Amino acid sequence: MTEIARNAPTPARARPPRMSLPARLCLALVKPVVNGPLRRFNSRLRPIGQRYESYDNYQADRLESMDEYRELLHPHCSFEGKTVGGVVEWAADAGVPHVAVIAGQVSDEAREELAVRANVQVLALTDRVWQGGEAFARAGVLVEEAALEAARLVTG
Repeated sequence: MTEIARNAPTPARARPPRMSLPARLCLALVKPVVNGPLRRFNSRLRPIGQRYESYDNYQADRLESMDEYRELLHPHCSFEGKTVGGVVEWAADAGVPHVAVIAGQVSDEAREELAVRANVQVLALTDRVWQGGEAFARAGVLVEEAALEAARLVTG
């Protein structure tokens, strides 16, 4: 038995697969932040909720940046120049009595923009789930539910 064990080939070490050039470059860029001298700047290493020195600093940073966020996001929150805005305008021009907008996610600004129109109902898929990722995974069922809700509201 010992003779067989001695003559058995030794298992070769498994080598990790060779990484592509982009993967190696990415790893080289990340290493100083994860394990190197720039580690102290890696906010992900702090426990959740402690990425700022204090909650007051967190709030101050968010409030200071609010106008900048609004400027950056406003073009994406408006229905003006978008398909939804065009369809709502077309429906108003055509005299359509009830319009339902079913969207994945709707910002407060967009809701306010559509709230001034009496015949427009806004239904967001993200309002129907606990987590936003669920809306993507269950989009078909959620759209069907929203359409049924819109139909119920119209038919009474």
